Amino acid sequence: GFVLLGVILLDTMNMNPSAQKGTQRDEDAIEFLMEYTDWNTLYSTLSSKNENQSENEENHYNIHEIFKGIKTDKEEEENENISIIIIKPDREKLYEYLRDSKFDKTFWNEMNAKDALRIDYKRFEAFTSSSIEGGDGGSNGDNHDSNSRVFGLASVLLDANDILSKDDFYSKAIEYMKEVNIDLLGVLCMVIVDDEPKREIILIGNDNEKFGESIVNQITNYLLTHEDASFLDIALIGQHEHDYHHDDNDSAQTRKKITLKRLRQGNPKGSRKQIAPVMLSFFSKRS
Repeated sequence: GFVLLGVILLDTMNMNPSAQKGTQRDEDAIEFLMEYTDWNTLYSTLSSKNENQSENEENHYNIHEIFKGIKTDKEEEENENISIIIIKPDREKLYEYLRDSKFDKTFWNEMNAKDALRIDYKRFEAFTSSSIEGGDGGSNGDNHDSNSRVFGLASVLLDANDILSKDDFYSKAIEYMKEVNIDLLGVLCMVIVDDEPKREIILIGNDNEKFGESIVNQITNYLLTHEDASFLDIALIGQHEHDYHHDDNDSAQTRKKITLKRLRQGNPKGSRKQIAPVMLSFFSKRS
């Protein structure tokens, strides 16, 4: 019960109205799991872990504070009072504990750029209008349609400044894009500020003859101006171009350019589940 409860609390941000994610079904599930989870066993497990954690650690929590909601019932049996103690957590403090563990800054800051990009990465294959007209639009393993386009989206629980300032970010991003064989990577950054989600998108793309104009410029314009993307409330923050060599031959012939765009996302609800369909829509409209 605790694992499922944790997933729902994190996904809905404890039913925070500003996140606009939770439904009545989610609230009903939270209340049910809060009532019927075996909190006594979990309390014992977390207490043992808590005792081994230094109070100086950034995300140290006093488990007794989380589980401060204690109800005591007294029953009289054979002229003796029996105390039944049912341990239940404070819902808000439990959520904060889960949230801060997920967003542990030490964990994310110590990770190198490449690991940060691949820890929560998903690959998408999009089909242009010409490929859809010529076939069923399906994907069959690595045998991609010649008109299909592949991109990746990496969710990162860091501020955009923090991921961009990691050592050798550009070279590590290019290296990872080569490994997963994509020409376009979106880095979806999210942090919690004053209990509100703040999101940015970093688009990274190789100049590639099959796209014509820089694919990053094209999709940025789509996100900024097209009605399909208007709900995301995108604004351009900055852009950068970076030269690199696409092989070990350090010559002018092997030099290519990578384009990076940094975008502010005003809609806090727009996670990868909402952004991926918009990007797929962009490719589907291209001939």
